[in-house]
Amino acid sequence: MYNTHITKAFDKTASWLAARTLFDKQTICMGIYYDFQEITPSHKRRYDAAFTIPNHITEGTEDIGIQNVEGGQYAFSRIEVDQTNENSFEHAIIEMNRAFDYMYSTWLPGSMYELDDKPCLEFYLSPKDADEIVIEAYIPVKPL
Repeated sequence: MYNTHITKAFDKTASWLAARTLFDKQTICMGIYYDFQEITPSHKRRYDAAFTIPNHITEGTEDIGIQNVEGGQYAFSRIEVDQTNENSFEHAIIEMNRAFDYMYSTWLPGSMYELDDKPCLEFYLSPKDADEIVIEAYIPVKPL
């Protein structure tokens, strides 16, 4: 479900980047989450609203942290939703949650992989004014 607290966290982080003129064409918006929605109540889920930044930025502020995201193997699903009305983004988030559910409940048990002990990732790949919303949902995996 669409979460206004997460939206506020993205807005706060984006404002921090904008105040430091850190946005450019390579900036990617991403979500990093540490808890499963089926297990952890929404008010207790840990989530980082994040953006890629240049490597020379190594320190944040009191309420904005800097972190490196560990690489590795990930299974992913790409979600593409036409941006036709004001509810399109919420629809894209619902589709992303369905993609995560499918990867966990259907794909993973039948694959040759198991979950790795790293956070899941969401990459928001389209600008706000694009005709289409593109999101990629990643779960960390390792061979059985």
